[in-house]
Amino acid sequence: MISRNPIQAIILLFLSLILTNNLSAYNEPGAFNLKVPTGIKSGNAEFKIQHRFAGKINEDPFNTLFGMYMGANINLSLRYIVWSKLELEGSYSNYSKESSLCASYSYSFPLMKALLGGQFFSYEEYNLDKKSFERKSSIMGLLSVQTEPIIKRIILTIDIGYDGYEKKPGAGLGASIIILERPGTLKKLILIGEYFPTKLNSDVNNCYCFGLRAETYGHHFDFIISNGSEIGLRRLMLGTVKEEGLYFGFNIKRLIERG
Repeated sequence: MISRNPIQAIILLFLSLILTNNLSAYNEPGAFNLKVPTGIKSGNAEFKIQHRFAGKINEDPFNTLFGMYMGANINLSLRYIVWSKLELEGSYSNYSKESSLCASYSYSFPLMKALLGGQFFSYEEYNLDKKSFERKSSIMGLLSVQTEPIIKRIILTIDIGYDGYEKKPGAGLGASIIILERPGTLKKLILIGEYFPTKLNSDVNNCYCFGLRAETYGHHFDFIISNGSEIGLRRLMLGTVKEEGLYFGFNIKRLIERG
């Protein structure tokens, strides 16, 4: 079911902002949607809310509040660093009632880091012949490579995946640039852009997004403009079926430290 109340989303974002407190440094470099090698310490976890509004920001913006009254795609996820760089992540999206469980391992090399992982996913799809919903399940393999900061400001990321259900490879490219770094509650401001060049057929468009991240010591806040409202690396690699236009979204990530 699609959420149609933007006020709830705004209240949620506001409460997360005012409840921010100083924790240990939350160094998780990188991306809005791409999977990246973890920077979280062993025994800690990360809770993430992803929210993508379904309406265009430039189509009747005042009546739809920049697309926020046209419904939304929402995802909740929890990551836990089990040991060293081994992590588990579970997530759920209201779109197609999709759930997933991912295991991955990160490793550091000179000048870069890499992640190798696998994801089990399950979602509902409407069968026109049977006139009912069916649950589809499969696995996805993933390799992510990310550079160490270039001139202490720029991080580049590439993800390569294979969707076991669609039997198609996919890719995602990302870049982040630190534009402000200082001590205090607001730790960093970062410009981020991502592009997903895989197209399955002429009916879908390649996905892209860009925006701003505000980092504190306990939260990361992402403000995103995209050409679609899909959530999740696998779906973004499949392309977007949204009508041409721009859509607004945000992520809220919270570090949960071991006591």
